[in-house]
Amino acid sequence: MTPYSFTPFSMRLPRRLITADRPLVMAILNATPDSFYAASRADGADAIARRAERLIADGADVIDLGAYSSRPGADEVSPQEETDRLLAACRAVRSVAPDIPLSVDTFRAEVARIAVEEGEPTSSTT
Repeated sequence: MTPYSFTPFSMRLPRRLITADRPLVMAILNATPDSFYAASRADGADAIARRAERLIADGADVIDLGAYSSRPGADEVSPQEETDRLLAACRAVRSVAPDIPLSVDTFRAEVARIAVEEGEPTSSTT
């Protein structure tokens, strides 16, 4: 068995430079009522803020925000609704953890672009 190895790295985000000297933990927080994984769901600003605080307390270094459920049978969500949910979730997380890096989980380029323009650093695509 090969021993575990980690190479420190830096990542430039729009607001700052992050240097990682250990693996980082990314937590998933879904601002949807019907996400595939029920435990990742949070609906409304207060629930999202409380969930973010809990994720950070549990060791999250980055929070990945989703606002569109790709679960089979989930309701279709318009790009505008996804954007509205996502930006509200970003504001809720920022209200309790202004410095935690955020990632947005979307397959829509326009939603990712708006999130980055609003100041949320990175985007992941599904």
